[in-house]
Amino acid sequence: MTIPNDKNEFTKIEAINKCLKRAKTSATYKNLKYSFYDFFEFVKIHPDEFIKLDNSKIEDLIESYVDHLKERVSRNQVNPNSIDTMVLPLKRFLVFNRVEGMAEAWIRIKANFPEKRRSTDGKYNEIELQKMYNIADFREKAVLGLLMSGMRVGAIKDLKIKDMNSIEDWAAVRVYGDTNSEYHAFVTPQAYLDITEYHEFRKRNGETITPDSPLIRNDFRPECAGEWEDNRGRKRGGPQPIHATTGIIQIVVCLIRKAGVSVNSHNPKTRHKTMTCHGFRKYFNTVCKTSGMDSERVEMLLGHANSSLAGHYWRLPKDESEMTPQDQKLFQTIKSEYRKCIPELTIGESEILKMKNQQLEETVNEQMKEKEFQIVTLQRQLSKMKENPFIGMSQGDIEGFIEMYQDWKKLKEELPGISDKS
Repeated sequence: MTIPNDKNEFTKIEAINKCLKRAKTSATYKNLKYSFYDFFEFVKIHPDEFIKLDNSKIEDLIESYVDHLKERVSRNQVNPNSIDTMVLPLKRFLVFNRVEGMAEAWIRIKANFPEKRRSTDGKYNEIELQKMYNIADFREKAVLGLLMSGMRVGAIKDLKIKDMNSIEDWAAVRVYGDTNSEYHAFVTPQAYLDITEYHEFRKRNGETITPDSPLIRNDFRPECAGEWEDNRGRKRGGPQPIHATTGIIQIVVCLIRKAGVSVNSHNPKTRHKTMTCHGFRKYFNTVCKTSGMDSERVEMLLGHANSSLAGHYWRLPKDESEMTPQDQKLFQTIKSEYRKCIPELTIGESEILKMKNQQLEETVNEQMKEKEFQIVTLQRQLSKMKENPFIGMSQGDIEGFIEMYQDWKKLKEELPGISDKS
C-alpha cells in the first residue's frame, strides 16, 4: 500500500483516523496530522502496515526519523525545541492503535533527542506597541486592546458583544464562554473605549448590533456593514464572525508589518524574536507582575487553572450580589491590583498623557488639601489665643507671668504718676 499524496486522503487511513478523531481541538488535530504525514513520508511505510511490525523494528524506524530531524537541526532547518511536538505524537498513534510494550523503547528514543535551546521569544516593547496603535484602524485597535488583556489569540474569534461588561471605567471580557475553560479577562479603559468606538463605527455603516453579534467581525466596505437584498429579494451581507484563529492572526500580522515592527522574511521556518500574538500575552504577564500584582492572580487573568482553588478558573458572576463574601473580597483585591497595572498596559499616547495629568492633578489636590488643613488649624489656634492668651503655656510660665503682672500693678500703685501706657 502506498501513502496518499493528498493529506486529506491520508487522514482517512484507518490507523490515522483512530487517533485524529480523538483530538479535542483543531490545533491538536492539525499538529497530529502533519506530524504523522511527515513521519510516514520519511519511512515510506503505510500506517496500517507500520502497526503490524515488531516493536524493535518500530523503535528502529522512529530512531532513524529522530536522527533525520537532528541533521535538519544542525542545518538550522528545524528548532530543537520543536522535536517533542514532531515525534511524541507517534507515541499517541501507537497507543490508540493498541501497540503495547513500547514504554522502555520510548525512554531510549527520547534519550536521542537533541538538547533544547533556551527560548529567546520576547515580548513587544512600549515603542513597538505605540507604533502599532498609531497606525491601526478601528478593528485593529479593538483586536490590539483584547490582546493586551493577556487572552490567547484563539479566544478572540468566538467572543460576542454580550461577553463584555463594564467595570468602573474598564471592562471584563468573558473568555471561552459556556465551556469548562471559561474565565474573565480585563481590558483597560483605553481598550474598552477603542472596542466601543469600533462597534459605533459598525453601527454607522448599517449594522444592527445585538448581544449575540460577534465582538470582532469580518471586514466590510464602507456603508455596507448591514444586511441588504439583491434584485431577487435574497438577503446578502451582514455581520459574519471570523471563523478561524488564522483570521485574527492575519489581522495582527498585517498590523505589525504596516507599523514596521516586523518584516516578512519569506521563510515560513524563520523564528522571530517576538512571537506574533504570544508577545502581547508575555507583555501583560510581565507588566502585571512588575506592577505588584500577586502572581497567582496574574495567572487567573491569563486563564490558567488556579491550583489553590482545586484547578478551577476564575469566573465573574453576572451580578455582584451573587458573590459570597470570600468571592467579593477576591474580586475587590483583583480590581485594586489591576488598577495599578492600567497605566503600563495603556498604549494610546493621548490616553497615557491624560492619565499622567490626572495622577499629577490628584497629587496637587492632595497637597492643596494638606495646606488648607494647616491654615484652618492655625486659624483655630489664633482664635483660641485671642480668647485665652495663656493657651499653650506651661503652668510655670503662667504663674511667672501672673507674678510679674502683680509686681507691675503694685509698683503702679506706689507711683501714681505711671499710666497704663508707660
